Amino acid sequence: MAPWCSGLTCHPVTVEIGGSNPPGVADSNFLLTLGLYPVFVDIPTNTHFRIPRNLWPELVKRHQTESLRSLAKEYGVSHEAVRRALKTTSTLL
Repeated sequence: MAPWCSGLTCHPVTVEIGGSNPPGVADSNFLLTLGLYPVFVDIPTNTHFRIPRNLWPELVKRHQTESLRSLAKEYGVSHEAVRRALKTTSTLL
């Protein structure tokens, strides 16, 4: 018999409680036996910019001759995304 806990109660698992699921102990290494391993990824801190930071200098240069909407269409973002990137770039300088 394996323990069965729900909230504040713990009872031994019987065939009646288990129903169609056979009683047993959950294997914490089940995913490892399938060859699935956890992958840890660093999450970027500033993800609210739709245009990557490495393109901002080019964006500033092109904005001198092109409109926000034409740049937005070319980058596949809204004109507000272009405006936000340009505004942030101007505050960094």
